[in-house]
Amino acid sequence: MRNLCQLASALLLAVIGLTANAAENNESYTKPMLGKYSCSFISESNLGRYEYPNFQCVIKNKGNDLWLEKLSGSQRIRGTITATQTGFDFEGEFFCPYGDCSSRAFASFTQLRPGVFRGVIESPEDKITVNLEKNK
Repeated sequence: MRNLCQLASALLLAVIGLTANAAENNESYTKPMLGKYSCSFISESNLGRYEYPNFQCVIKNKGNDLWLEKLSGSQRIRGTITATQTGFDFEGEFFCPYGDCSSRAFASFTQLRPGVFRGVIESPEDKITVNLEKNK
């Protein structure tokens, strides 16, 4: 019985150590993502294709979450992001501050090179490619 208790204690300590290491590794991966970005949308629908110019975006801490937000322009996104092995996943909303175009939005962003990401938000009506490039 004593050996079983020692084994259980050792396993618990190992799990706590792994959790702490995972948290440290996640922070070391996500911290460089924080900052100001230039972002552009490419909208494709049955009406055609339109490339919007660059606008301001930011990735920041918001409470316990990482938050992506497009800060200007007539079409915007905002929501939480979760780091992945290849970039990050986005869950939030697509909205128009001057009109009625709000909808839930989901995308997986791939890191193309350090500080540069691309993701696609799809809806039944259109597909929006989002390009992010970290400001220097």
